[in-house]
Amino acid sequence: MIVLALAVGILLATALPAAADPATMIISAVGATGWLAAGIRIAVGVGLSLLGNALQRKSQRDQSSPGIRTEVTLAGDTTPQSFVLGTCATAGHLVAPFYATSSGGGFKNTDRYAIVGLGDLPITGFSRFWVNGTSFTPGSSLVDVSPADDGAWWPNAESRANFRGDGDFPTMNMWFFDGTQTAAFQRLVDRFGDHDERPWTSAMVGRNIPYAVFRYEYDPEFWRGEPEILIEVQGIKLYDPRTGQTAFTENPVVMVWNILRGIDLPGGGTYGLDVDDADLPAAVWEAAMDACDQDVGGNARFRAGYEVYMATAEHGGEAPLDVIDKLLDVCLGEVVDAGGQWLIRIGEPGLAAAMISDEDVLRSKPQELDPFRGLSETFNAVTATYPDADQLWQPVEAPIRIDAAAEAADGERLVAHLDLPACPHSGQVQRLQRAYLKDARRMRRHTITLPPDYGYLMPLDTLEWTSARNGYIAKLFEVGEIATDPRTLCVTLSLREVDPDDYDWQSGFALPTDAPSSEAVIAGKQTLPGLIVEPCSSVDAGGTQRRAGIRIRWTPPLPGVRGVSWEVRLAADDTMILEGSTADVSTGRATLYDGLLPGTDYEVRVDGQSRLIAPSSWIPVTTPDARIRTEDIGLGAIIRDRIADGAVNTAKFAQGIEPVGLVTSGSLPTTKSTQVIFYEGSLYRWNGASYVKSVASADIAGQVQAAQIAGLEASKITGKLTDAQLDAIAAAKLTGQITETQITNGAISTPKLAAGAVVAAKIAAEAVVAEKIAAEAITSEKIRAGAVETAKLAAGAVEASKIAAGAVVAEKIGAGAVEADKIAANAIIAGKIAAGAVSTSELAAGAVSTAKLAAGAVTAQKITVADLAALGIKVVTADIVDAAVDTLKLAGKAVTVPSYAYALEKIDIDDGNWQTISRLFVDRRGFATSLGFSFTLDGHGFSVVDLGLFRRPRGTSVGSEVEIKRFTVNTGPNGRMDHRTILSADLQPAVEKTVFRVKARLANIGGNNRANIWRRYFHAVQYQR
Repeated sequence: MIVLALAVGILLATALPAAADPATMIISAVGATGWLAAGIRIAVGVGLSLLGNALQRKSQRDQSSPGIRTEVTLAGDTTPQSFVLGTCATAGHLVAPFYATSSGGGFKNTDRYAIVGLGDLPITGFSRFWVNGTSFTPGSSLVDVSPADDGAWWPNAESRANFRGDGDFPTMNMWFFDGTQTAAFQRLVDRFGDHDERPWTSAMVGRNIPYAVFRYEYDPEFWRGEPEILIEVQGIKLYDPRTGQTAFTENPVVMVWNILRGIDLPGGGTYGLDVDDADLPAAVWEAAMDACDQDVGGNARFRAGYEVYMATAEHGGEAPLDVIDKLLDVCLGEVVDAGGQWLIRIGEPGLAAAMISDEDVLRSKPQELDPFRGLSETFNAVTATYPDADQLWQPVEAPIRIDAAAEAADGERLVAHLDLPACPHSGQVQRLQRAYLKDARRMRRHTITLPPDYGYLMPLDTLEWTSARNGYIAKLFEVGEIATDPRTLCVTLSLREVDPDDYDWQSGFALPTDAPSSEAVIAGKQTLPGLIVEPCSSVDAGGTQRRAGIRIRWTPPLPGVRGVSWEVRLAADDTMILEGSTADVSTGRATLYDGLLPGTDYEVRVDGQSRLIAPSSWIPVTTPDARIRTEDIGLGAIIRDRIADGAVNTAKFAQGIEPVGLVTSGSLPTTKSTQVIFYEGSLYRWNGASYVKSVASADIAGQVQAAQIAGLEASKITGKLTDAQLDAIAAAKLTGQITETQITNGAISTPKLAAGAVVAAKIAAEAVVAEKIAAEAITSEKIRAGAVETAKLAAGAVEASKIAAGAVVAEKIGAGAVEADKIAANAIIAGKIAAGAVSTSELAAGAVSTAKLAAGAVTAQKITVADLAALGIKVVTADIVDAAVDTLKLAGKAVTVPSYAYALEKIDIDDGNWQTISRLFVDRRGFATSLGFSFTLDGHGFSVVDLGLFRRPRGTSVGSEVEIKRFTVNTGPNGRMDHRTILSADLQPAVEKTVFRVKARLANIGGNNRANIWRRYFHAVQYQR
């Protein structure tokens, strides 16, 4: 009865919800019906892995950015109060609008002051800060504590030239206050105590509020607006129950412990759950804190840093349980409220709290085994986003962690994504990814019932199970849920498979990262990029230099450079010659001509109108020797009186211009003076040896027109006409002029006749006799279509020797033109007739007699089937002499031997291994084989199937098999049925008995993809001739 009363007194506890009232403990009880139905139940993330719990927490809480909370300096009065845990960066909150004053002389209000709040609880210190991406780090006197200003810190600006006003840069000063100050910042009081609108009085201490003051010289060109500030702080001090001290910490479990207890706020009240110290078992929590402080590579195993926005009734912010969720994510942690006690487990499972066997499991109670998780809870890869402290605390993506073996087993990549806004350390993020992924692959879940002896077990405890039934030897399971039967006190446990090896880490597990430097680089002074000073000249359209100049070149664009200026001086005595500038910087050049002399030494100095550009040194340059030319002298400017006698001689003429020489006395010169001379009224030219009066043919080329020589008689033309010139004489020029007596025997040869020159009208009746035609003179292109008629041929004129090979084609012969008496005996031989040239219509009746045919003149190529049909000749089997058709008479591929195979049954194609689906036996005789395969294809999913044609000699092993051709087909969407045919040919000749095979395999393995092949028809045709 006492035990039963104790059981009834246990309260129902659940896993931490993602959003809850911060002042309410997450404990509730059920009514009587619930007690009778389920007994007493205590659970944490029932059945979920660490990764599953982390993803569940992520989905339940608000989707905040994985980066830092405050990226830009905020303003206004509606921002929730905040504080920083661990090390974190913040851009802060602008406490007041910018102040401005004068620094003495110059423009007014050039000194600007910004006052930025960094939270609402005192901090421990400052780690780093950035101004427009330029970082400042404590050490080397960069940051000092001011003994004169209570609580103030400031950087030693002398360490950075670009912040102390050197080199035309603006100055900047910074002061920090950690929240422990007891007086107002005197500098602000002195300068703005009497400000008209918002005086900064001595009462403005900012107790318990860390803040920073920035003074900078107003310079819109340098700052591009207001400076962007980012400050990395060491957060609030927290109580550590292990030491009993309050100090700065990055331990996430210490942070969770303090939030559960409640963090005191300066204005009264707490931020947290107000859990009693007695409800946080010291042994459990201190062990978890020690686990976080374990050394890994010189750093604590688990560290955290986070800026907390406290939830208020008026504004959003975060509830304490939401912050606890983010902190648990960075240390592989789980927290459960069990019977009023808050328990925590960090990282790997602890030592076994119980050891059981199959004999301990009550067989009278139901048992459940769930060996696999659903697809939504199965993962084989993990990505993570976190704020990188080395990249200005911007959110970055960690390298994806993939379990390749698990991915292959699952058939696809299943990726879980983690947001880790409280983990700014890349190495820790990779350790978390690996542990989460390894633990997620432990999928076995059991539900068993144990006797009351095991009623002491709690969620997050580990038990060791040896089970012959399940094949377990000391296998570890974590208790995820406990239900106690109030009548028997037996406990039903939900168990999840765990393994401590999942949390081991070695340096070799780290994946490479390529984190770029976030440090801003401020350009120092330099001369114009790509500066070149060089001589140049102004040229006319003919490319002649007319004016001397200097060209200055640089490399655009030049951001921030408003213009380019220059100075030009004489190199001899430093006399300043020219000064100027241009605002058109984008052209990259300036050209100077004014006041510059040709062939003179100068020096040039160039500067840019920007604080980033320094003037160049004096650069020497010599102008081109571009002096005054003839083109510069106006017409009529030079008169006879200005030319001295004898001043113009041959040497004064420009190159390529030569006068005509005048010879007024004596004999014709024998030596050259000029190319052309005028002597005794005639022009003479020097031909290289003497002066002559003849005109070179090149001088009249193209100048003599046809009309000028139309009346030129043949007798006036010396020499003779060439073959080409004779060919050019058109037939129209010879009409009726050449008679038979004027043609010498054999005079007309092939080259003498122009193409198409011989037509019927040009040939006298019986004019063409054998002795008038040179051997092979008559070719196809010399005869116009239809020109050869019977009347034009003398008896016996056509002899074999007069006809070029293949010259007689059908279109050259008029219908019935060839008669027997016109053909010399044996004149027509096979070589003289083009294939198919002589058809029935071209032969006169009885024209072809046996005497007219040379031996072997009529061949199969000369007679077509149509010719035989026109003659009424039919060839039947009886007309073929026995054995007349031998191998040589058969056309290629005329003899074939077909083979085929057909099968109806279905073959399943469900993996990536080749399997034979059809085969043929072919007796090859040294010629090609045509192959075809028809089939019906269907299946599941969108299946892709590889089909291959293979060949090997019959009786040999598979190792001798040769792939002929490969095809890829698919079932289409939803595995619809299609009929397909593939065709190929084996062109490899061989004489052997051969096996041809069609093989298939699944190309896209995975999922539900598989295919079926039906109605297979495989045929081959073996060519044997």
